[in-house]
Amino acid sequence: MNFKSEPSFFSYILIDAVSIGSLLAIYLSPTVYVFLSSLFVWFFCLGWIFVRKQKKYKGFAVGVSTAISFVALLLLVESVILQWTFILISGFAFPLLLKWSYIHGKDIVNFNYKPLRRMIMMVYVFNVYAWLTAVFAIAIYFAGFPFWVLSIIGAVFVSFMSFIIWDLYFPIHMKKILLWIVILGLVVMELMWVMNLFPFGYLACGLLVVWLWYIFHLFIRFHLSSKGIIWEKQYLFLGINAALYILSLYMIRWI
Repeated sequence: MNFKSEPSFFSYILIDAVSIGSLLAIYLSPTVYVFLSSLFVWFFCLGWIFVRKQKKYKGFAVGVSTAISFVALLLLVESVILQWTFILISGFAFPLLLKWSYIHGKDIVNFNYKPLRRMIMMVYVFNVYAWLTAVFAIAIYFAGFPFWVLSIIGAVFVSFMSFIIWDLYFPIHMKKILLWIVILGLVVMELMWVMNLFPFGYLACGLLVVWLWYIFHLFIRFHLSSKGIIWEKQYLFLGINAALYILSLYMIRWI
């Protein structure tokens, strides 16, 4: 397989600077002009690096979704510390995406890539949380907007990110996983619909749905792997998560 050359040092610096600079501009001057201009420059930079230089269209799609995720949480959280944290973390996330975009498709099970693969997976999980939080925020701020439309948007995005995560661990065959993608999307829609009935804020709703999604998508990944699900090793994991989830439901109602 013919791989593009590794991104230059300038590409890493550029994507780092543009990511931090765009978020910083939106944070310091939250006007429509600055917002749209920052997104345009950011998306143009991602397209130039991922598509023109590396021919990585999937990397570009993930990069754009990650940019939207950072912007969404930056606008939704009220804590100044968290806002600055998101700005700084973006400076690490996008170079990681660029690095992974280059090596993906090679020997991804290589032990040397394991730490990077886990960090990339956390970026993807962050994307899912940010998008679902944004969906619940829209449902709260625009109560008249049909939630079934929002739940479809959320489910489609979560299904896409699940597909991307599974692709980190084994070669993807669409005929083999298409049914599971549809099932997962329907489950996420149902979870979002139920969570929307609870009197929780959008940050809490996003967390509670992502928590269940992560466990469900993890077991699908195990099922699709060559070893399958080793249930003897999962009982404790499921028990601890069930206890913590119930405890979280009890605590969130008081926040």
